[in-house]
Amino acid sequence: HIFIVGYFNYRYFMTYLTYSLFGNFYGLKLLTEPFYSISSSRYLQQMRYNVMHRINSSFIDIEANYKPIRLYPMVPFPDEKLPIQVLGKKFLLPFLHGL
Repeated sequence: HIFIVGYFNYRYFMTYLTYSLFGNFYGLKLLTEPFYSISSSRYLQQMRYNVMHRINSSFIDIEANYKPIRLYPMVPFPDEKLPIQVLGKKFLLPFLHGL
């Protein structure tokens, strides 16, 4: 007989599979909402608000001290958009292919 997993290593192999499964579910849970909110109306509303807030702010050194305001939790800013898309595709697409 050919054993892929050693005779006394089934416990560790199943533990590894369990931790991997829960780790993937955790990453999926963290990235699902930001990934889908990139193309939502909440993202556009947040960007419009920040553009108007930047225009209406005082003119003293705005660019150096400006910090965007997050209206909704888990809705990214434009500089956070690319990493979320890359990580979202890394977690979401293999998970969906596995189903």
